[in-house]
Amino acid sequence: MIYYLRYVNILKSMQKEDATADLEPVCALILDEIAVLEMHNEPMTVSDVMELTNLASSATLHRKFSDMLKNEWVETRFQNDNRRTKYIHLTKKSKSYYELKGKAMKKAFKLT
Repeated sequence: MIYYLRYVNILKSMQKEDATADLEPVCALILDEIAVLEMHNEPMTVSDVMELTNLASSATLHRKFSDMLKNEWVETRFQNDNRRTKYIHLTKKSKSYYELKGKAMKKAFKLT
């Protein structure tokens, strides 16, 4: 428990200094789903995001995903010749967000 609470405390202090870390909770959950799959080279589609109804209602998912696009947390791209399916990718901003979280995690574990 202490490691996690250290992490949360360090992350909060780092987020005060970094505006890119300010992300709504539902958007953060959606972004985590996108990031984990992208890490495995399996980018999500827009349809995949709309199926994450364990996180929020369909209407909320649609609204939050639109906000994420608008605020440049994610971007959509077509792959190859397929112009029907939009794949979601992390942006520089979202990668910086995960770098910040990673630094906070490393710092929390170094305090032992």
